[in-house]
Amino acid sequence: MRATDLRPILSGMSRKPQPPPQTTSWAIYRAVHRAAWLGTVEAVDEADAIEKAAEKFKEDPAKLIAVATAVGEGL
Repeated sequence: MRATDLRPILSGMSRKPQPPPQTTSWAIYRAVHRAAWLGTVEAVDEADAIEKAAEKFKEDPAKLIAVATAVGEGL
């Protein structure tokens, strides 16, 4: 069998599935006179972290700050 014989079969195949976006751990603070640490959440980006934290900690999203935490060895 030649590679040209497989061309019609291969053209109908889908591409490799993309891996899901990698999540990051985000420290969540409530912005008051001084930032008050509430906890951490796992999210893809800052906006997603604030949205998840608002639900988790029952806070107004406008008053939350998300800071990506350092991950890895030797930090």
